[in-house]
Amino acid sequence: MFRSPRRPLAALAPVVATLALLVAASAQANSERVTRGDAQAVFEAASTGGAAIRVHSGVIEGAPAASAAADGIRINAFILWEGRHYCSLDWHVVAINLSDGNLAGESRTRQEIAESLSTVEVVFSLDGVPLDTTRAPVRPNLNPPSVLFDALTFTEGRLMAPEDLSVGAHTLGIVISDPGGIIDTSQIIFFVDAEERERVSDSERVLIVLHIRSHGAPTRGSM
Repeated sequence: MFRSPRRPLAALAPVVATLALLVAASAQANSERVTRGDAQAVFEAASTGGAAIRVHSGVIEGAPAASAAADGIRINAFILWEGRHYCSLDWHVVAINLSDGNLAGESRTRQEIAESLSTVEVVFSLDGVPLDTTRAPVRPNLNPPSVLFDALTFTEGRLMAPEDLSVGAHTLGIVISDPGGIIDTSQIIFFVDAEERERVSDSERVLIVLHIRSHGAPTRGSM
């Protein structure tokens, strides 16, 4: 839901669009390596086919539905991805899904909604360096925020091969803007581990991130 800053919900839209993907509980069905095909499927279907799987089955079993923070494939720059750990042997996708649609009482056509989305610019940065990204075509959003009607969505991001993410701590940032100015910005710290490890608890993630923000990255043995 991207509109000029004069509209009251504009600043909340990226968070709403992101959190809408995380309503269902997430669990991967197995511990097989994440392939390029898995990452590509998440990129292409996170808000369309993937969303349909979440809505109708209630259980997530790998790509393309595995787009939530805990699934270990998708990396986003918002708070639910803060402090997450990823395996250096897997493919990943840095991506965000953004949606626009009519609020109650509005009657824009789908063409007008699509034109609104086309004015949105997304810039990801990894460790301070801008990432080249790809934008998927605008499609109907099969799992929109409850306040949106006739919602359309697009995914923007980049597939990350195992060699694209070195072992250690990384910073991922995002700036979302339109012709009216900046809509939202966010930044997280995430970790790439040399080999698969048990998922850390939310409290452990918070402590690690606070340590890094205050004192710099911990040694590998303390992560």
